[in-house]
Amino acid sequence: MSYKDIIIEQMNKDKFKEQLKNSLGDRYIDGSAKDNVKDNTHEGRLLDYLEKFGSITSLQAIQDLGNTRLSGTIYTLKRKGYTFNTESVSVPNRFGGKTKVAKYYYIKK
Repeated sequence: MSYKDIIIEQMNKDKFKEQLKNSLGDRYIDGSAKDNVKDNTHEGRLLDYLEKFGSITSLQAIQDLGNTRLSGTIYTLKRKGYTFNTESVSVPNRFGGKTKVAKYYYIKK
């Protein structure tokens, strides 16, 4: 890959980030580092999201963070020493009925 290609690729990434930020508005999470969590990972973005909004469900994780395995990310963070409360909440499903999902809350150290 040439230097020019690398510059163009980075510009495209920056443009994509800006478009994503504009489309999500205040739901945009950059994934800045937390203690023993790397920048811009599912873990970092999740912790930022929980600090900003207080709680999250799996559907919110998919829509807002692109995380399709919220429970796996929560499990990993618990193993790293983070603490969460889990509540079962009833939400509407696509067929007009109701279903229960987990809603996670981060308990700060």
